Amino acid sequence: MNIDFSKIKGIFKRKKEQKTEAKHESKDSKEDEEVSIDFSKIKSFFKGFKEKKSEGSKDEEEISLDVKKTVDFFKKYKKFLIPTVLILIAMFFSVYLRMQPAYLPVTDDWARNAVYAQIQNSVIAQVNQQYPNLPEANKNSIANDEFNKLLKEQKEPINQQIKATSDYFKSKLQRDNGKTHILDIDSYFWIRHAQNVLKNGHPGDELRDGKPYDNHMYAPIGRPVPPDMFHAYFQAYLYKFVSFFNRNLDFITFVFFVPIILSALGVLPAFFIGRRLGGNFGGFIAAFIFAIHPALLPRTSGGVIDTDPYNVLFPLLITWLFLEAFETENIKKRIVYSSLS
Repeated sequence: MNIDFSKIKGIFKRKKEQKTEAKHESKDSKEDEEVSIDFSKIKSFFKGFKEKKSEGSKDEEEISLDVKKTVDFFKKYKKFLIPTVLILIAMFFSVYLRMQPAYLPVTDDWARNAVYAQIQNSVIAQVNQQYPNLPEANKNSIANDEFNKLLKEQKEPINQQIKATSDYFKSKLQRDNGKTHILDIDSYFWIRHAQNVLKNGHPGDELRDGKPYDNHMYAPIGRPVPPDMFHAYFQAYLYKFVSFFNRNLDFITFVFFVPIILSALGVLPAFFIGRRLGGNFGGFIAAFIFAIHPALLPRTSGGVIDTDPYNVLFPLLITWLFLEAFETENIKKRIVYSSLS
C-alpha cells in the first residue's frame, strides 16, 4: 500500500492556511474592536470638549454681561462718578503731602547723606594715604570706584546704619510717644486755649469778673482772652466728637491732623468753582493746584495748628456759594445760596 504523502502535505497545508486565516480574522476583529473603542473615546472627548466650550461660552457671555452692566452703570451715573473720582484724586495729594511731618520721611534722606558722606570721607582718606602723588582727578576716580564697590558689598550693614541714623534724627523731632512735635510757636497758643475749653468750658486760664482771662500773656498781669477764639472752640468740640469713638485719643496727636482735614475740605469748593468756569477738567485743575500749592503747604501741613486753613477755606466757600446763587434760576436756591454765602 502506497501512501500519497503529497495529499497529506496538501491537507496539512490547507489546515495551516485555515489556521492562519482564522488568526488573521481574530486579529482583525480585535483591531475592529479597538478601533470602535477608540472611536467611542474620541466621541466622548469631543462631547466633553463641546460641553466645556459651551461652559466657556456661558462664562464669556457672563463676563460680557458684567462688563456691559458696568459700562451701563458708569454711563448712567457718570455725572456723579467723574467729579467724585477727580475730587478724590486731588484730596489724596492734599492729604499725602500734608502728612509728611507725621512720618518724617526726610530723615531718611538726612541719614543717607550723612552715612554716605562718612563713608566717602573714609575712602578718600585711604586713597590719599596709598596714592599721595596721584593727580586729584585720578584720586577722585579711584575713590568713586571704591565707594560704589563698598555700597554693593556692604549693602546690608550700610542700610542698617542709615536706618539707625534716621531713627536718631526722628527721636529729636518726636515726643515721648513717638508722635512728631507741633511745628511752630503759635500752634501752642491755640492748643492751650483749646485745652482750656475742654477743661474750663472757656478758652481762658481763669475767670476774672466773669470774663475769661489769659494769665500767660503779659505776665504776671495777664490779659482778657480775645474774642476771636473760633479756632480754639472748633478744635475742642471736634476733639470731643472724635474722642467719643476713641477714648484713648491724645489731644495734641488729634489737633496735629486738624489742618490736614481743613485743607482736604478746601478741595471741594475749589473743584466746584473751577467746574463752574471750565467743566470737570477745569474743576480738577483748580482743586489740584489748591492741593499742592507751595504757598499753602507750609502753613497748612500737619502740626501747624494755626488759623491759616480758614483763610483759604472760607473765601473759597463764600465764592463758590456766591457763584451758585448767581447762576441758578431757582429763586429758593438763590436765597439759600446767598444766605449761606
